[in-house]
Amino acid sequence: MAYQSKNHRKFLATSLTAAMVATAVAPAASFAASFPDVQDNNFYAPYVNQLADAGIIEGMPNGEFGLREKVTRAQAAKMVSLIRDLDLNAAAASFEDVKQDAWYAKYINALYAEKLVDGVTETEFAPNGTLTRAQFAKLVVDAYGLELQADAKTPFTDVKEGVWYTDYIKTLYANDLINGKTPTTFEPNATIDRADFAKLLVDADLEFGFTLGNPAVTGVSAVSPNTLKLEGTALKNIKASDLSVEGNKVTAVTPSADGKSALITLEGSIAPNTEVTLKATLNGTTKEFTVKFEYKVEKATVNAGLFDDDTKGQKVTFKINSESSAASVDYLKLAGYTVKFVAVDSDGASADIFKDNTTGELKDSLTKGDYEVEVQVTKGGTLVKSERETISVVNLEQVATAVKSVELTNGKGFVMNSKTLVAGETADVTEVISTIAGDDVDATANATVESSNQAAVSVSGKTLTANAAGKATITVTVGNSKSTFDVTVTNSVRKVTKVAPSTSSVKLITGKTTDVSVIVTDQYGDPFNTNENGKNELEEVVPSVLAGSYDLDTNNEGKVTLTLTAGSNAGTGTLYFKDANNNVLGSFNVQVTKVDNVGTSKLELKTLANQSKDNTLDVNNDKDNKVTYALNKYTTEGVYNGSIDLAAGNYSVESLKATVATAAISGTDLTITAKGKGQTDVVLKDSAGAVVGKITITVVDEQITITKVDFKATSTVDYIGETININDVFDIVASDDDEIVKGITLSKSTLHKVRIESDGDLYLDTDGDGQFNNDDVQLATVTAEVATGATGLAVGTFDPVTGISTTASGQKGTIIFKVMEDSSDATTAIASTSVTVNVK
Repeated sequence: MAYQSKNHRKFLATSLTAAMVATAVAPAASFAASFPDVQDNNFYAPYVNQLADAGIIEGMPNGEFGLREKVTRAQAAKMVSLIRDLDLNAAAASFEDVKQDAWYAKYINALYAEKLVDGVTETEFAPNGTLTRAQFAKLVVDAYGLELQADAKTPFTDVKEGVWYTDYIKTLYANDLINGKTPTTFEPNATIDRADFAKLLVDADLEFGFTLGNPAVTGVSAVSPNTLKLEGTALKNIKASDLSVEGNKVTAVTPSADGKSALITLEGSIAPNTEVTLKATLNGTTKEFTVKFEYKVEKATVNAGLFDDDTKGQKVTFKINSESSAASVDYLKLAGYTVKFVAVDSDGASADIFKDNTTGELKDSLTKGDYEVEVQVTKGGTLVKSERETISVVNLEQVATAVKSVELTNGKGFVMNSKTLVAGETADVTEVISTIAGDDVDATANATVESSNQAAVSVSGKTLTANAAGKATITVTVGNSKSTFDVTVTNSVRKVTKVAPSTSSVKLITGKTTDVSVIVTDQYGDPFNTNENGKNELEEVVPSVLAGSYDLDTNNEGKVTLTLTAGSNAGTGTLYFKDANNNVLGSFNVQVTKVDNVGTSKLELKTLANQSKDNTLDVNNDKDNKVTYALNKYTTEGVYNGSIDLAAGNYSVESLKATVATAAISGTDLTITAKGKGQTDVVLKDSAGAVVGKITITVVDEQITITKVDFKATSTVDYIGETININDVFDIVASDDDEIVKGITLSKSTLHKVRIESDGDLYLDTDGDGQFNNDDVQLATVTAEVATGATGLAVGTFDPVTGISTTASGQKGTIIFKVMEDSSDATTAIASTSVTVNVK
């Protein structure tokens, strides 16, 4: 699509749509214009009054507006020229029927100069003529340089091919700019009246801001330390770049729905009880407004929260008055207030949980449990106290923050798509995925299941039993998180209602075979085993072009693969699947051809169990670290004709980066195996060495690793009796279990703790039990050694956890701590630091 002006296009697009489809939202009325036929309760009054107030539109000679009078071409020229602020001193247009002393001449001249209109002929404009919908469509297309889309389709039966306006209407319809009078009629020869024209002009201008839509600021007030409120008109069109505040920056503007006000967000806070100046630069004019934020605390509200039992730097926050964001203690102090937090435990006794009770910062180590907290804000002789709010201290590594999904497996052996059980059936909750410490994990073992209606669905452990027709709400709980869903029990037995082949058509070569997968489902959308009762009642109607017979014998997942064999004759037919009542439940077309040749060959991915379904492999995932391709043959008609035996054909394969992936040929298969993170091309060549195909493989390593270590700053040890160990170089949090190591950055964000064992091994405690086991991730090992050249210290390695002690004056040396991927391989160091010993 070509554009002369983005704003112009928006204007006419909205105008035309508004003229043909009534909108639901009307702008607020301005002060009333005195048209006797436009009363305040008239739907069109707000639109007519706004145009009249802006000098865009006038009434008829009799004083009325003339709501249902038709819009003349001259009137349209005036309204569009004025609302778009065109040059009314433009050169005269060359229309013989537009006298330059006529009231409308300058408006027609303005439109003509902008090439927005043509005459009805080269010499005639017809100012008193009316505008039809077809003419309006042409005006839009011509004025805005839209490329004609003659091949576009419309549903309009009254827009015939070969008529002058057809392609214009097609173009607008193809660009979603118009609708018809009805779903199937456009009424191209209908005219637009003054009421509809007024509405479309106001809607367009308010939306896209030519005249009525130009924003204006009339007042400014402060509602919070970093939020100002603007008053004015058309403020939905104001931008952050239009505004500036001395010593600050406007980061966002949020207008109200009616555009009469807007909230602006500041990057920093306004100093309390201090005047600042806001400048609004609009339409080339800058206005200044002085505003002062008087900060008075009238209400305080503590924010409830969930806190970890051993994470540093956590704070209880609170809100002031009706502010939506947390209060700044520093800002309150600046305004002359003092803040104090008080907490009690579940027994009502004072609880010592704050490291700093003036900021809300909690202690580094907390006892798990619920606490009630209040905040007291004081200034002079006035105290504002919040209501008590409960905060909970838990081990966040073991807390579920959401139940993401629940899987039900029917007692008959299939995973259910629906939540419908037949009376007498059972279903087990076989998988519960929950978010714990930021990771989605299988929490089935820790989930509990409850039913709201035991008469309909009873629960024993994780097994649901459908007792009688009805409905029950099932609640699955993991920790404090829940997921609910309704289970419906019905008396209607399951029956096959749909047979869905994987393809709608298949092509075969005479005498050859191909596979088609089929899924069978019941009336509830669940998989259906056609042999569940030892009797398959489905009938397969086989076309003559296929040889043999076929049975749709599905498994518990409702799936079966049919191996089709083509007959000896070419032709077409349809394979139907019917139930016992002769209802067709599914089908696919079959085409058999005698053309048995090879026109092309393609390297195509094979979908195999426990292999990747794409070219991105995960080196650490046994089900995603391989992908297999086949070189498939296709006839000149595009019909699959088997796979080439790569081994027998002396094909060769090479991975250009064997450290990333390797490739091997076995029969018809080309299998690629991930080796290391990176990207490589795998190239297949024929026996002559010519390249047959190339596959680009990307290998990722989703294993969590250490990417950075922030050691503590160290100082020289110059005295006797100091034990130097991991506590000197790491930020260690003491624990009853393995100690927690802070300052470790991992390749994947997680709330799980990094801990260190007594032998120096670092691991990610993914199960949150504080001890290393098979569910955790081994990360690295911390080593410690006294570097060569030391005096009075034994050179060599020592236990970094137990440490080494200074025992005598004169001991000197450098102690090096390293974080190693493999403690036996010096080349795998991730980070290191040192401690200097110089005992006086």
